[in-house]
Amino acid sequence: MKLSSAFVALICTVAAVDAGSNRMVRANRHNNLAHRADPSSSAVGSGSSRKCTRRHSPTSVQSSATHAPTTSSAAVHQEAKADPTTTSSSHKAASTSAKPKSTSKASSYAETSGNSGNGGSCSNKAAGDISASGGPNGSQKYLNCGIDDGGWNPPNLNVKDLAVSDLNDVRNKAFKPCTDETIDLFYKYGDAFGVPPILLASFAMQESSCNPKTVGGGGEQGIMQISKDKCEGRSPSACQELDFNIKAGAKYFSDQLKANGGNVVLTVGAYNGYYKGMTKGDATKAAKSSCCRCQQNLDYLQQFFNGWLQGYSAYDSPIKLGTYFNLDVCGSE
Repeated sequence: MKLSSAFVALICTVAAVDAGSNRMVRANRHNNLAHRADPSSSAVGSGSSRKCTRRHSPTSVQSSATHAPTTSSAAVHQEAKADPTTTSSSHKAASTSAKPKSTSKASSYAETSGNSGNGGSCSNKAAGDISASGGPNGSQKYLNCGIDDGGWNPPNLNVKDLAVSDLNDVRNKAFKPCTDETIDLFYKYGDAFGVPPILLASFAMQESSCNPKTVGGGGEQGIMQISKDKCEGRSPSACQELDFNIKAGAKYFSDQLKANGGNVVLTVGAYNGYYKGMTKGDATKAAKSSCCRCQQNLDYLQQFFNGWLQGYSAYDSPIKLGTYFNLDVCGSE
């Protein structure tokens, strides 16, 4: 059957709009969580939905200490990979086969022109101590390479290249809302899928503030906010079950990491709606819309790689991480 060129063009346009809408919904969820966690915010939200069309803040996320779902047996999981043994609370075993670097005291942070992010090579990480605009995993200009000019060109960093803290060492800092059971599961499935446990914990804090009962505006479920297609036909409550949800989230991230050739910056950025070629104008065009918080947070990569992965909350650390703060214009929306 021969399709007209006009019909094919219409299909492509609809697909592009749908992809952009999905990025905006995810960015809005992350940014609402960040806004609620910001101690300077005075807004009190209500309701459980986080759709862009709702201008009031959603229900505040509670600590997962009040929600400790019972871990299901391994029999409910249908994946081919063998279900690994839960790591003990001491977590002294190796986390992954490709171990990331441990964070250590580095030389003072200093940006260089080679890492301008404005059409430069972005080849100079300028890694150093944590600051507003940099840290052990490179300067913000390095992580945001190209956003201020021709479009985002993420540096090609692999998991083994990352400087991270051991989750067990910082669990009582940025990850206080996560229960002991949850921490154990981050180790269990971090080991199973070759992902640093602190990276899974960082996503959990970013997605749900470590609350396993969270439901997203698009129907995303649980602590890792997995979409319906990853629930394997389970009911919402069963999809929120802690062991299943963390395993599904870890597997999805691992699969996306492989699909992106191991580029962890590209894969993490995609969680906040980043895409190759995204410019500052693209990221902030929702600022004057009815959904200001549907913008991409231009400080997200700095906060994730040099905040969460180092055991510092992106929301209330002594140093305000970032340089753009483009969401500040949204006020208490």
